[in-house]
Amino acid sequence: PQVSSDASSVMLSVKRLCPSFLRTIPSDERQVEILMLPSRRFGWVWISMVGSEGDYGQLGVQALEDQATQRGICVAFKDTVPFSTQPGDERMQSVIRCLARARTAVVVVFSGRQLARVFFESVVLAKLTAEVWIASEDWAISRHISNVPGIWGNGTVLGVAIPQRRVPGLKEF
Repeated sequence: PQVSSDASSVMLSVKRLCPSFLRTIPSDERQVEILMLPSRRFGWVWISMVGSEGDYGQLGVQALEDQATQRGICVAFKDTVPFSTQPGDERMQSVIRCLARARTAVVVVFSGRQLARVFFESVVLAKLTAEVWIASEDWAISRHISNVPGIWGNGTVLGVAIPQRRVPGLKEF
């Protein structure tokens, strides 16, 4: 068997595809449910979503959109950003322009920390702000993001954080 302490992709739960995969953290399915809780609590009905290329971001954004639709939340803008994107490049400028045009107060960023950093460096360059940025667990408490020059003052970040716990005997296994 393969045991992972940080792989959250829903695809890894499909036993037909990954019969011997086990995880010590919840799948992204649960994360998506939790990321949608503030929308109900604060009455947000108009949001934007940005995800990273690959299963994590694309499946996460799709699941978020499905949940949003079920809850009567309109997705004003949705996009997936390739891993090759650099801060301020043409592709990222296009995403930032579309986000600015959407004028949503809430932007969900379902991404790994590397691409989230590129995204927020581009946000700072473009002087884009949002009232609330919703963070997926991979970057929610990452210093990699909070240390982006100029990031402070760009809005409030709400996110999911998974506590790190030691599993007795896992390392020896």
